[in-house]
Amino acid sequence: MIKIPFFIMLCMLLSTSSQAQFNSLPFEWNVHVGGSYFSAPSFNRALENQDLSAISPVGINVALGIAYRLNKVLLGGNVSRMYGIGRDSKFGATTPTVFVATNMFHINRWVVVPSLGVGAQFATALLDKDNIGGSFDDYLTTASNQTRFSHTTPVVDLGITFKTYDLFTATYRTKFKMGYQTGLSRRPWKVGNTELANAPRDRTGTVYLQLSMGIGR
Repeated sequence: MIKIPFFIMLCMLLSTSSQAQFNSLPFEWNVHVGGSYFSAPSFNRALENQDLSAISPVGINVALGIAYRLNKVLLGGNVSRMYGIGRDSKFGATTPTVFVATNMFHINRWVVVPSLGVGAQFATALLDKDNIGGSFDDYLTTASNQTRFSHTTPVVDLGITFKTYDLFTATYRTKFKMGYQTGLSRRPWKVGNTELANAPRDRTGTVYLQLSMGIGR
């Protein structure tokens, strides 16, 4: 009977020790919210040539990141999502990246963290064409008044994050981040997985500025 309480106490001690070791690991997590400016000049020019509204370049940008620190070097991943605002078309872009960064640049209690990331960007634009009518059956057999375009491209993400360092808790506190994502090549816009003749090709670019909340050891 004495063995069971002893075993439970041993498990609790090991669990507490494991949790303390995990909490002391040099992980860092961040949440970012801000604005962004998306550039797809060829696609917008094609829309304007058809008297359609260009996609809104201004959007709300949210992101989530996690990293592991090796001395002054950070290795991690980040996923960002942009939601276009304004005008008549609905636009969004998701960009997952892996990155390397460094905490070596200090200005008093501030830490300036340059980062280099690589990944892919998946953009979509949903366009509504006005004044198109017809029966229900017509929309099953002909082109509808709504079309979803997609654009996928590899990207490079150049960013700078600003943090503070708390001496009492030995933690980094993320404050804000800014950066630029650029496509590595000019890729065509598609409808679904369909290759379109004479489709506009873009090397997209995104500028972003975000307020951040995060902590790292």
